[in-house]
Amino acid sequence: MATIDRRFIKSEEAIKSSLIKLLQRKKLAEISLNELVDAADINRSTFYLHYQSIEQAFDSLEDLFVTSWQRLSFEEAPTLPKRFLAAYKADRKLGTAIFLNARLELAEKLYGAYQSLSSMYSKRDELSLFALFGSCLSVMGRWIEGKCKIREDKVLSVLEKEI
Repeated sequence: MATIDRRFIKSEEAIKSSLIKLLQRKKLAEISLNELVDAADINRSTFYLHYQSIEQAFDSLEDLFVTSWQRLSFEEAPTLPKRFLAAYKADRKLGTAIFLNARLELAEKLYGAYQSLSSMYSKRDELSLFALFGSCLSVMGRWIEGKCKIREDKVLSVLEKEI
């Protein structure tokens, strides 16, 4: 069985953590490759061993978020809004990076993950569920960004009325 080089793992972690830090201050589209590799203290060729683009690196962050979202138990997160909030709280830096840069692809990934959990939640048609995921992403993003100056319980209340 082949082992993965520790240097490869270390550079992968450096890329992800540096991208998360940069996304705390900037939108994904504003981050240059030079800025990311400087922050990760790697060179461009090392970056390209892992990813073809910054967007692909961000995709891997979305996948991490979706995995943590999916792993939450029903007791921890009995409703979809509570699941979004619990995943955010599990790793606030990652959650902030994800919610402030949410894309349609994330809603699609979460919807796919949701299908494996669908027995836990009420049945709805695909279009309305997709709209609910988009609403949760949008509200969470605005709340994290500070554009919604309301308490956490109020955010949940608003989202749960819609779902």
